[in-house]
Amino acid sequence: MKKRGSHKCLRCGKEAAYIEPCDYCEPKRMVCASCMKSSKTASKIDRKVICKDCWGKIPKRRAFKSA
Repeated sequence: MKKRGSHKCLRCGKEAAYIEPCDYCEPKRMVCASCMKSSKTASKIDRKVICKDCWGKIPKRRAFKSA
């Protein structure tokens, strides 16, 4: 779920208006729009987000693509 307001991205450290949790980081990091590699709607109520760091790890990318 998106959080609105002035928040800090845990990947790059920039202030961002909207941040979302990466579903594939071990402690779920809140990432800004520029640090998100991709996002998709897995079902009507579930949205999957993957950050650029997790995109580089092939097992995590496979899990994202199969969701």
